[in-house]
Amino acid sequence: MVQKMNEAETAATLSDRAYHQLKRDIITGLWTPGMRLAVKPLTEHYGIGASPIREALARLVGEGLVIAFGQRGFRVPPIDLDDLWDVTNTRVLIENEALRQSIEHGDDAWESEVVAAYHQLEKLEHEPATAFAEWERRNLRFHEALVAACPSRWLPEFHSSLRSWSVERSVTP
Repeated sequence: MVQKMNEAETAATLSDRAYHQLKRDIITGLWTPGMRLAVKPLTEHYGIGASPIREALARLVGEGLVIAFGQRGFRVPPIDLDDLWDVTNTRVLIENEALRQSIEHGDDAWESEVVAAYHQLEKLEHEPATAFAEWERRNLRFHEALVAACPSRWLPEFHSSLRSWSVERSVTP
């Protein structure tokens, strides 16, 4: 049975699609640091309406991947190495604590997931022609597995947020 989406669901889906596509294109360097992100050209590029594009841009502003300039639009921010180092060091502190708690609270199922994720990542280390996207996906899975048994709700959330930010900043050309 095919279900029709109501307008709110459709809008949310389009906004999510715009968000993910814009984020990917900023991370991969399609939209470079300092580049203006005008709504109209973005709607044409992605084939998505202006409202979902604006919502996506607002979300990306919240993540620091886009800068809003009042009524003058949006831009991709410049890369700041001091910010990258600060975020990376903070992420390491949080990941270490989350890992410590995971080790303390993890069970056999958690340990099995860590070993499996590591094994999948390790297999790529011996394949020099591996696509970066696949390596990054497996690396992310491994890091998420490491902290999955952490009983804190916030440590893994902060870790994930900081990891995304630092990876995005280090990948952008």
